[in-house]
Parts: sequence; structure tokens; C-alpha cells
Amino acid sequence: MTNKQKAGMLEMVAEFYRATGDKEYLYAGKYKDMKRKSMREDIFYEELKEFIEGSEFKREKLRRREQLDAICDMFYVGAGNLLENSTSMENAVAKWKKDGIWETETAEKMRKRTDFSIETIYEAFKEVHRSNMTKVCEDGTVLRREDGKIIKGPNYFRPNLKQFFEEA
Repeated sequence: MTNKQKAGMLEMVAEFYRATGDKEYLYAGKYKDMKRKSMREDIFYEELKEFIEGSEFKREKLRRREQLDAICDMFYVGAGNLLENSTSMENAVAKWKKDGIWETETAEKMRKRTDFSIETIYEAFKEVHRSNMTKVCEDGTVLRREDGKIIKGPNYFRPNLKQFFEEA
């Protein structure tokens, strides 16, 4: 993945944080508390589990869409974790350029296992971001689970990942 793509992904996730009222977590240099850290880890493991379960689908097209969605979500969570554990956008970009973190490295390993191109992942990530932004309600609020994870609201729509599998 190019550094420009990594920076673009971080910018999109930062936009999501600002839109959802979570900007206080941006550039904190570390997780606010253990509850926040635990929630972020749980979200990542949910996405990894989705990838594994997506790999078990019998129908190839559905399996591939589920895998693509899970990989993009893993990168999304990883980018958020980088933003929360960095002191600035530049610091987050530099960390990802250097080695990344466990979450981004795991997402990259899953990408390689599926043979999705870097360009496909980046374009699909943009679609996932577009979908994630619809979690914000018309009044600017978001719905949250008990642990604080943002969940789908009334305006939410699934990302259109089917477009990445249609014949040209």
C-alpha cells in the first residue's frame, strides 16, 4: 500500500471520528483508558472473526465480498487505533509507514491471503468509509452499544462491494 493511500485512509477515519463526536480520542498518544482499549480490541477481533467466517462461505462471490468487507473493516479499526495512539496525523502516518501496528499488519496479511490488490482494498475502503459515515444520524448523533462502539443508525446503508466483483 502506498504511503499516500495510508494517509488517505487515516484522513477518512479521522473524518469519521470528528463526525461521530469522537475527536477527543484523536492524537491522544494513547488510549484514554483500559475500557476504551478493550473496546477497540474487541471491535478488531469481531472483524477478524468476520473474515474467518467469510472464508467459510460456500458461494465464491459472497465469500469474497465478506472477506473484502472484513479486511477493509480491519484496516478501518487499525487506522483508528493508530490515530488514537499517535500525537498527530503526521505521527500516525509515520508509524504506519514504518511498521504499522498489529491490526494493520494483520489486515495486510489477510489481504495477501485473498490476493486482493492494494488498489481494490483502497477503493473498497473508500466505499466502506462512505457507508460508515451513514451511521451518523440526521441530528449529528450516533447510536452506541453499551461498550461505546458506534452501531448502525436509521440512515445506515451497507457498502456496495459487489461493484468490485462485476465483470468489466
